[in-house]
Amino acid sequence: MKNPFDPNFGKVPQIYLGREKIVDNVVQSLEDGTGPYQTSMIYGMRGVGKTSLLADITSKLAKKDDWIIVYLAMTNDLLETLIQSVYREANSKIKQALNMIDGVKFSAFGFEIEFNVADSQTTYQALLEEMLKVLKKHNQSLLIAIDEVKETTEIVNLASIYQIMVLKKRDYRRTFRSFRIMMY
Repeated sequence: MKNPFDPNFGKVPQIYLGREKIVDNVVQSLEDGTGPYQTSMIYGMRGVGKTSLLADITSKLAKKDDWIIVYLAMTNDLLETLIQSVYREANSKIKQALNMIDGVKFSAFGFEIEFNVADSQTTYQALLEEMLKVLKKHNQSLLIAIDEVKETTEIVNLASIYQIMVLKKRDYRRTFRSFRIMMY
């Protein structure tokens, strides 16, 4: 018999032992917009299946028409990549609505911000808030999946923007989801 536990970088295993229920619970919680998984960190030793768990959760949500899934790598342009990825993953109707946001010009190659703000975090925050309003209007949810999270200026900026949106108590629960993985 071939070993079903084939530890492979980012590969979803063929067999989960007892994890299907966990995946279903996380997916249901994210869809309901309630529960403990709205902002999550999964951590553990190398090789225990953190990336596979994330891949299984995101693949289930990606099959649904009302979800946009964005995968981010820990790069120096995390916020720019997030904004570009949301636009790239959106359907044509949502792209048209995103193109109507004042102060930004999207294209297949990226975007240009026309805000006159010195603080780039504020610029990205304002743009993300406008994009989330568009997604909410179109009944879309956003899941941000970040693997191999490390404490960098970019991740701190993203976390700060997310926290501000939560603190403003706007109804982003059905629109803005963040699912993060930390590896130790």
